[in-house]
Amino acid sequence: MNLFPFVVLEGGSKQDKSYAIVAVFILIVILFAVIFSNTLYNSAIINYSTLEKYGWREDIKERDSDSQILNSWCSYTYKNNNISYPSYITITTIKSLFMLSEYELINKIKETINEQTNKQNIQINQPSKIQNRYIKNNHNTVFVTYEGIDNSSSFSEKIKIIGEAWNCGNSGTSIICIGLSQITDEKNNNPTNLDFWDQIKQTNGLLYNVECH
Repeated sequence: MNLFPFVVLEGGSKQDKSYAIVAVFILIVILFAVIFSNTLYNSAIINYSTLEKYGWREDIKERDSDSQILNSWCSYTYKNNNISYPSYITITTIKSLFMLSEYELINKIKETINEQTNKQNIQINQPSKIQNRYIKNNHNTVFVTYEGIDNSSSFSEKIKIIGEAWNCGNSGTSIICIGLSQITDEKNNNPTNLDFWDQIKQTNGLLYNVECH
């Protein structure tokens, strides 16, 4: 008895050879399905009406993406229009064979924030404990927050950072959002201002309204 009907040995029957051809065809179809599933996907965004409500806009020159056979990603960056208290949000959508676990999502957040703050001469404290919440599209997210000091100029400014992530089963993607807000303006001797920070993280705020499917 042949326990491996798709393996064609020398002198095998035409029927065995036909099975082998079908098997190869199926494998090719699966491969193409994997490739296309990783290049065609919904990118998480903040829609125009939400941006307009809070007076933010997309920084188009900061759009970025990369596509490989088994892993693709793209990112969008948004900013407020205030010189005294600059604030930013970057939303990255990741499409891979398997969505990331909660542990992997949090680790990617921490790695990204540590890497970028080191590059920009920003000193941050330890992140808050991992927290959860439900956002507009009913996804259960995980997030951490940081406080820090921006030493990139002659004036040291206080900042706040949030990293929030979730998996979107509808689109088969993992979403990672990082928001940063400068809350002081020592350069112009202005008081602490938490308005833009609140716009980023509050319920019904910018991150709460991210659209991913």
